[in-house]
Amino acid sequence: MRFNELFARHRASLPDGDHYNRKGAYTGACNAYDYAAGKQFLLFLSKSGNDWIVSGPPFSRINEEVSGPTAPWVVAVEHYVRIGQLNDYDREKAALRDLQKAAREDRRSYPTGLDRDIEDYFERPLPTKSCADLFSLYRSGTTSQRRDVLWAFTVGKHKEAQPLMQTLMRSAEFPSYIGPVTAFVT
Repeated sequence: MRFNELFARHRASLPDGDHYNRKGAYTGACNAYDYAAGKQFLLFLSKSGNDWIVSGPPFSRINEEVSGPTAPWVVAVEHYVRIGQLNDYDREKAALRDLQKAAREDRRSYPTGLDRDIEDYFERPLPTKSCADLFSLYRSGTTSQRRDVLWAFTVGKHKEAQPLMQTLMRSAEFPSYIGPVTAFVT
């Protein structure tokens, strides 16, 4: 699990209230860059040369205003960071499932929506997921979902997907998947 993927590559979630993006996310760069003096923010940073910059996909929670260190988004990120530090894909998956179960069983002790946030991660085809997990998503997906899985195979450079890609190139389904399949083989 890449640190940023779990909480930046999907829908906005776990704010202090309901699901939302700050108003600034709907202008220009598609992420909020409207900061109020005296407020606290949780930032996702990437190294760019010698500098650190706020960075992440559009409409993601890479720089959210929070009410303090016990805000739901801060608590969720702390859980995700702890799990990401395991640095072992299978152990991270197990820890996420354990966290999801705990959040479902004890809703008062965990941020609202944490269990859904984790389920969303498991349902998304991300390039850093194992080939086995991506194949499972492919088998159970719609045409659109399968296309997303094929892009994850391509971006993640999953060589194990080559037989599938070759089969798709010779199939009647090829036009539905032409983008990720041709990107994979080139």
